[in-house]
Amino acid sequence: MTTAHDPNAEPRSDAVANERRRTPRLQVYGAIEVQLHSIDAPVTLRDVSLGGFSIESELPIMPDAVHRVRFVLDDSAEIELSARSSHCRRGRTSRARAQYITGFSFIVSASGGSRQAVELLVDRLAGVLSFKGV
Repeated sequence: MTTAHDPNAEPRSDAVANERRRTPRLQVYGAIEVQLHSIDAPVTLRDVSLGGFSIESELPIMPDAVHRVRFVLDDSAEIELSARSSHCRRGRTSRARAQYITGFSFIVSASGGSRQAVELLVDRLAGVLSFKGV
C-alpha cells in the first residue's frame, strides 16, 4: 500500500524517530560539507550513523528515491555513496524560507566496499567531532 507524502506535516517527536533506529547517530550539524547530485541547492548534514543520515534543505526530497551523495571531509577528502531517501518533513525554522528534513539510508553493496566507506565516514566524523570538542 502506498501512502501520500505530506512535506508540510508537523514534525514527529525525536523520541519516536530514535526508537526506530538500529544504530546511534552522531549529531554533526554542518561539521562537514555534503552534496546531493540530484538537487541544485545547498544542504546541511544534521546527523549520520552506520545506517544512514539526515539533511536539512530548502527543497523537499521525495521518499524512496536513490541519490548519489558526496561527503567532503575537513582535509578535502571525499567519500561518495548511494543512499535512499526514506522520509521528508517540513522542519521548524525561524528563517524566512521553508526548511525540510530528509532522512536517508545508505545503500550497501554486496561486495562490502560501500560498507567500508560508510564506516570510514562515521569514524572520521567521530574524530572530527572529538577534536572540535563537540
